[in-house]
Amino acid sequence: MGFDIGIDTGGTFTDGFFFRDREQVSIKVETTPHDLTECFVHCLQQGAEAFGLSLQEMLLKTDIIRYCATVATNCIIQQTGPRIGLIVNHGFEKSLYTNHKEFNLEPFVSPSMIAGVRRPLFEEEVKKTIKDLLEKGARLLAISLKDSLGDPSMETRIREIANEEYPSHYLGYVPILVSNEITARAGDFARTATTAISAYVHRDMVKYLYKIEEEIHKEGFTKPLLLVHSDGSVCRVARSKAVSTLNSGPAAGVQGAAFFAGIYEITNLVSVDVGGTSSDIALVRNGKYETEVGITVEGFPILIRHINLKAFGGGGGSIAQVNEEKCQVGPESAGALPGPVCYDLGGFQPTVTDACLALGFLNPDYFLGGRRKLSLKASKDAIQEEIAQPLNISIEEASWKIK
Repeated sequence: MGFDIGIDTGGTFTDGFFFRDREQVSIKVETTPHDLTECFVHCLQQGAEAFGLSLQEMLLKTDIIRYCATVATNCIIQQTGPRIGLIVNHGFEKSLYTNHKEFNLEPFVSPSMIAGVRRPLFEEEVKKTIKDLLEKGARLLAISLKDSLGDPSMETRIREIANEEYPSHYLGYVPILVSNEITARAGDFARTATTAISAYVHRDMVKYLYKIEEEIHKEGFTKPLLLVHSDGSVCRVARSKAVSTLNSGPAAGVQGAAFFAGIYEITNLVSVDVGGTSSDIALVRNGKYETEVGITVEGFPILIRHINLKAFGGGGGSIAQVNEEKCQVGPESAGALPGPVCYDLGGFQPTVTDACLALGFLNPDYFLGGRRKLSLKASKDAIQEEIAQPLNISIEEASWKIK
């Protein structure tokens, strides 16, 4: 039996789980936000070394690599997606197929980036609409027309016109997503929201997933990289939609919790997954986790099947600051770089990790298995300056407020 490998990249750390017959090894490395390929490959290298093999030797003997990431979730929490241009039916630019006179999809799509097209289509009008959106800075186009599940021809034709005007070999080319391909579920507004948010997280997923697959193929892995989806299933990268990867890491964690609940004959449990940027809570009842269709992201319905869990913007790297005389934690995260203040890599705003260090919950001399030393003084100084002093409280009390 060959290797079975699972890799989970979070905003701060990348974890690897390596199995071969009855042998198993877990690896934790720091995420490299400038290029997520680096931490992925580094994790694989560390796993190979643990088995006394080179990376190439291990990959040649590997049967499967499953990859899950909180990239899409973190993109939404930290609002790092690109400027999206949304095309809808004329007359619905403000209502977006809802019963409201005005309704928007901010922060994912600015109202100024929503344009309408008339029925039947006039090619010159469509070209002008696309040109206007691109000139306003759209880096990706989403098309969602009313009743397009029954008749997708208008959406398809708009995409064809866009590709004719801006083919992929042009520098002005932008990806184009059409709603009838993103979700086959009914509801014009929900389908529009799902398409817009998939477009919003699409770029962050694409820009490194194919690079990762290329790197491991260079090292001898001959099978497709499998991406974990929000319902716990897996699919090759080329067949995956960005929105389907929301909460893929936490979803895999819930599956693991349910698996071990069965081993230890635990009927009901609460699964808590604390990452660097976000935390996730799920329930396992009678040894099983629940799946359902439809989640809410920033108040908008997203039509995907997912493992039922609750995510919120608070993790080890979440930044604390004083806002209106109160200590606010998150949603911004220090990530892996510069990371918490205690890393001594240039961070100056205290994080949850700094608070845990100040309170004695972390050993400054044995972080990441001793591979990194933490600066207790730097954490306390930052907490004193940024939180304790403005609120006129002690460092300990400020640390408890952050934690």
